[in-house]
Amino acid sequence: MPLDSVLKEYLASHGIRYALSRIEEERAPHARLARGRLLLDKHGPILALLAQDRVLDLCKLERLLGRKLTDAPAALVATLFPGCDPEHLPPVGSPYGVLTVGDEALYGAEEICFHPGRAGTLLCMSGADFRRLQAKSRWGRFVQPPAPAPEPRVPNGLRERVERLRRLPPMPQTANRLLWLRAQSEPDIAELAAIVARDPSLAAQVIRYARSPFFGFRGQVESIEGAISNVLGFDMALNLALGVATCRNLTVPASGPLGLDAFWRHAVFSATAAQSLCALLPPALKVRPGMAYLTGLLHNFGTLLLGHSLQEEFAKLNAAVAAHPDLPVTALERRLVGIIHPQIGHWLMRAWNMPEEVKVAVREHHNPAYRGEHAVYANLNLVVDRLLKSHGLGDGDDDTLPAALTAALGLDGGHAREVVAGLFDEAAHLDRMARGLAA
Repeated sequence: MPLDSVLKEYLASHGIRYALSRIEEERAPHARLARGRLLLDKHGPILALLAQDRVLDLCKLERLLGRKLTDAPAALVATLFPGCDPEHLPPVGSPYGVLTVGDEALYGAEEICFHPGRAGTLLCMSGADFRRLQAKSRWGRFVQPPAPAPEPRVPNGLRERVERLRRLPPMPQTANRLLWLRAQSEPDIAELAAIVARDPSLAAQVIRYARSPFFGFRGQVESIEGAISNVLGFDMALNLALGVATCRNLTVPASGPLGLDAFWRHAVFSATAAQSLCALLPPALKVRPGMAYLTGLLHNFGTLLLGHSLQEEFAKLNAAVAAHPDLPVTALERRLVGIIHPQIGHWLMRAWNMPEEVKVAVREHHNPAYRGEHAVYANLNLVVDRLLKSHGLGDGDDDTLPAALTAALGLDGGHAREVVAGLFDEAAHLDRMARGLAA
């Protein structure tokens, strides 16, 4: 993903940390996605900076500046911004010798993303760094309010089926009981063991999981209580049971890169990696390892719902992912299905009243620009997915770690890679755990 040399040198000279990624605009919140528009009058060119989803109000800008402006001709754009696509001008005028004026809606953003001169590449930096680059810019209000967000685009013939999909299946009874227990002020192991024991299949899976050599327990695991108290601990046992119980009643093919076997392998590695990486995060983030584990298990839940509810499209998608492993799964989902797994997974998590942290992780784990409520869990799962991608596992968009995202997490990328690489020394044990959950 080459960066325009003028912009690259300018960012380096100011010590700006940024992240580049191949990413669709839909993954960055439009309020933080910026663009530049080159305007002109007899006094010279002006670069107007505004959010991607806002419409320039030329009359407001002219009143603000006391100038009469029009769009700059293509020849001038090519001269001032060589090699840049006129539709994707970077919202940074100083390195190109152009005076700039920015709309105030951009000024307070925590993070700014923009196309650095061409489509297909997104550059993200902190809002503070963006404002530092705009030290000589003027700020004001000169845009119209954003238009309502469009409805998700659904291919012909699928809309009715997607509407049926919105009538979501009920939460399994065991998962309901576990959510109730999780909400209690002082839950105990006996209550958890009693709920799990009511479901013989779930009980067998929990015991089988606890018997894995991965945990290094040297004694015998013969009961639910022993699995919880001696090996897993209350939080992991509860979150494991909740994750497994939640996936009940969804019929999904076992084979293929998106099949049930692959889902559970990715889920087990993701949950274990997310929990392990918590030790590297600053205490100020107040990340709960048990919640990180649960979000790791469930963040790709929408894939299961796709396979259960849209079987014909899922079969095509499964085949396409197998044939094109280097393409982002969400891009293939948009093309072949019309909706993406974070979207429909969030529908179900919301309908089932799952914890807010889980809802956010399911919805935003492909969005490196997300910094809203509970962002740490979504961001952590994105990091995990990309680290696992470097080992050929999962559906991360690629194996790069966005600098802005790791900075937001306070995470050292090198240490994170070492932790995840270490999990693959235990791959045989984790694979056995995954097979037990998929059974």
